[in-house]
Amino acid sequence: MNTSSCYGIAIFHGIGDILNCTPIAKQLKLNEPDCHITWYTASKYRFIVENNPFIDEIITLDGDVLEHDKEMSQLSKAQ
Repeated sequence: MNTSSCYGIAIFHGIGDILNCTPIAKQLKLNEPDCHITWYTASKYRFIVENNPFIDEIITLDGDVLEHDKEMSQLSKAQ
């Protein structure tokens, strides 16, 4: 049984917001080296995080940012 933690970080807009949140992935990996980090962002911002060694997976979603915020909220409630 795999007991490592999984984290999802969802930032869909704002290059500055994305850059300011990237240290979160590093800190999570330092605290829990075996955790899995998935980063959700718009495809046009993928380049910002794609070479980050602390991020295990990147999922890009395009379209209405507010709709993505609602989807992420529903996903977290389902967990």
